[in-house]
Amino acid sequence: MTQNPAGRSHRSIVGRVAGLVLIVLGGVPMLFTLSLAIRSAIGDASSDPHGYGLIFGSFLAILFAIPTLLGALLLVFSVRNRSKDRVQT
Repeated sequence: MTQNPAGRSHRSIVGRVAGLVLIVLGGVPMLFTLSLAIRSAIGDASSDPHGYGLIFGSFLAILFAIPTLLGALLLVFSVRNRSKDRVQT
């Protein structure tokens, strides 16, 4: 596998970038939908009388959490691989 000048493999860099992209693309909508669900749960009942904000906000927050967690896993395993590389050299 080719190495870049810093000594890291291109696969490691791509994994970290993909992890960050997944965290941002999943995390921002997840935070928005979580805030929607929380505002619906503790807010005035007249603003969300049927609880659809709570229902759909919770459901969508769970869906958006999946790519966020996958991105975090990519970063964790990238860090773990970097620490192994440092120990071996």
